[in-house]
Amino acid sequence: KAKDILEEHLKLCESIPKNLETSLDEIQRDIRSYFFKKREIGSQKNLVSNDQNINLLKNIDQFADLTPKKVALKSKNTLWDYKTIRDKILVFSEFLQENEVRTHDRVCVLSAATPLSTALTLAIWNIGAIYCPLDHSQPKERLQATIKSLNPQFIFFEQNLEISLQTDTVKFIEICDIVNRQPKINRLNATSHETPAYILFTSGSTGTPKGVEISSRSMNQFFIAANKFYKISQESAVLSFAKLHFDTSIEEIFMTLFYGG
Repeated sequence: KAKDILEEHLKLCESIPKNLETSLDEIQRDIRSYFFKKREIGSQKNLVSNDQNINLLKNIDQFADLTPKKVALKSKNTLWDYKTIRDKILVFSEFLQENEVRTHDRVCVLSAATPLSTALTLAIWNIGAIYCPLDHSQPKERLQATIKSLNPQFIFFEQNLEISLQTDTVKFIEICDIVNRQPKINRLNATSHETPAYILFTSGSTGTPKGVEISSRSMNQFFIAANKFYKISQESAVLSFAKLHFDTSIEEIFMTLFYGG
């Protein structure tokens, strides 16, 4: 991929006129035209599938059946295959349902991007609830205001994360406390496309942070559209570096799992 990008840049440089009298506007127009042609992801009519059966959780279920031992998630201290991640999703799902978390309920997550937080997020979607990642580095008052606006039932936090928030209506659960169980069922749910998937907040640099809600349909269809460019497959390995409250983390982690990488 790096070689292809370099070759494209070299071709672009060669295409720039050598005439020094060429205006800067003409050069910029040529550059924009070149890259728009290369990245026409959203303009093709047949790019996004209308198949209602396409679903992240359904895909993970299939990979757990067909390639159960294939690596799904890898971190410094953890290596999970597709069967393991399905089991973890089911355990988290059962815990949420036992605690009366229902469809469209909001569940907050204060954590780094880890295999456990990934399984928890997928479990939230598995029961039709809404994933709300929070930024622990925000000022306390702003974070408190964000939580108040979401009105979640639970806030899950990672081990060793210092929590000093004050709230009487939200229950705090350490993620590692509930994972060492065996699931009672062995299938994931293919949630409705119309169910909201997650809420991300703006930085609030110009005022109060604003929440943006994304549906399951939009998320799944984005994966399909974007992969016309990325070409992720079961042979792919994708490095995730974004924090969970950035939308890039959805792309890095869950689009990869969508295609069995």
